[in-house]
Amino acid sequence: EPESEPEPVDDDAAVEGLFARLRADRAEKVAHAEAVLAAPAPDVADEVEAAPEPQAAPVPDEATPDLAVLAARDERLAADERALVRALKRSLADEQNEVLDALRRLRGAPTVATLLPDRAAHDARFESVLAGGVATAAAAGGDVAGGDGGRADEVATELGRSVATDLRARVERAVEEASGDVETLAEAISSAYREWKTARAEPLARDAITAGFAAGMYAASSGTLRWVVDPAEGGCPDCDDNVLAGATAKGATYPTGQLHPPAHAGCRCVVVTAS
Repeated sequence: EPESEPEPVDDDAAVEGLFARLRADRAEKVAHAEAVLAAPAPDVADEVEAAPEPQAAPVPDEATPDLAVLAARDERLAADERALVRALKRSLADEQNEVLDALRRLRGAPTVATLLPDRAAHDARFESVLAGGVATAAAAGGDVAGGDGGRADEVATELGRSVATDLRARVERAVEEASGDVETLAEAISSAYREWKTARAEPLARDAITAGFAAGMYAASSGTLRWVVDPAEGGCPDCDDNVLAGATAKGATYPTGQLHPPAHAGCRCVVVTAS
């Protein structure tokens, strides 16, 4: 007998079933994704052991030798620095009174020569004010270095000359700008000395003390020396270059051209034996 014909396939039903399975599978995946997103994030601290906290570097019981030198300087010379500031301010006040008195008594046109001492006497005046504090600082520097620090007379001479030079320039400028007006000139002169007493005397006295100490250490040292920067001063490219020079024979200059500190106004560096 002839074989019976196969039943016709319902193509529409098959396609509909395929799409139904695809939709069901997609719905299942979407639901799973939504469940994952809705779940709270795991606590990383529960899954990963916490890393140990970094330990601070141990603090040495004693200061380094370089810092000990700087600390010794500051401790030993703090009172001398204050005394030098007072002496310098007193000398400036006395000179201001002398200049104003000379201006009141003057007959004729005022000039630097008629108002101030001659140049040599003017330099010597401030050199003598600074000399005592500088000598004390130099002796302390020599003591710290283990020798004789001398008096560092060149420090007092140089800084004393710088004070007189600046004051003479200010008075000369005041005379020119006043154009013969005595009251204007008196006020300008007072302003110049007032600025020195309030803003410039203290830094200069500090420079004198630190320069004297550094000179004393240098005089008492021998062999090769290292340039040491005072951290309290802050960064200074010139002084940093001198530090990088390393051990330098006494008598040889550092990159900035100095035999020893200071390298500039406000420099608080010292030199110590390289060993």
